[in-house]
Amino acid sequence: INRELVKYPESKRYRLKENELLAKEIEEVLEDDHSPGALRAVVDKIPEQQIRIFLSIIKDTYLMREKELKEVKNNA
Repeated sequence: INRELVKYPESKRYRLKENELLAKEIEEVLEDDHSPGALRAVVDKIPEQQIRIFLSIIKDTYLMREKELKEVKNNA
């Protein structure tokens, strides 16, 4: 595995490029540009596979809730 380190913006710390890219991907998917530091901390501590499972659960829950709200609105 080629694990490249990249300089962490606004800091003197270094982190894996894969982690930086994953944090940016999560930021874009969640449309959350307010907490990049927290997202970086998450990807540094939790394996990518687990993060993707959690994101999938969140997405499924969101879509299910949207469907329920639409049904309630249509039945009203």
